Amino acid sequence: MSSPPYTGPSVPEMVATHTLAENIIKYDDAATGNSILDEENLALLRRFVENPPDRDAILKDEGIEDGEGTGLQSLAGYMVLKHGKGDNMLDEREIEMLREWFATRGR
Repeated sequence: MSSPPYTGPSVPEMVATHTLAENIIKYDDAATGNSILDEENLALLRRFVENPPDRDAILKDEGIEDGEGTGLQSLAGYMVLKHGKGDNMLDEREIEMLREWFATRGR
């Protein structure tokens, strides 16, 4: 039996309304497959929200060249790439929300 497809809001809609972090948390349900991000993306996002000033090192570790997105194949990678470039996908409130959630998530 396959998992139902994700049916929540679109990423552009969540970015525009600053609800991306809220929905990443809300739809984190690996059991149903309804998650916005898989575990690999969540690990990358966690690393970023724990220390946003490490952005450049994170991008380098992921093989993403800043400004180009070379090798970019993940939503979390795109969020990290865009941060600090005038078009952040996550605002400071969302970063803090994710930081607190990751601290209690247990995975």
